[in-house]
Amino acid sequence: MDKRIEQITQSYKQIFDSENGKKVLQDLANRCSYNNTTFVEGDSHATAFEEGKRSVFLFIKQLTDKD
Repeated sequence: MDKRIEQITQSYKQIFDSENGKKVLQDLANRCSYNNTTFVEGDSHATAFEEGKRSVFLFIKQLTDKD
């Protein structure tokens, strides 16, 4: 893995493994529809917006879950 990617991954882990980081990550999960559908009936733009939020959360989650 690229050294820069390793460093940023470690930074994400360090932040989100703290007690406050865990609280923030849970808040982001709720706000970014992690466990919910992002589909907004009749509004493709709103659906895309909601899916964009979810995508950012999934990126953070992916980095923090790496071993």
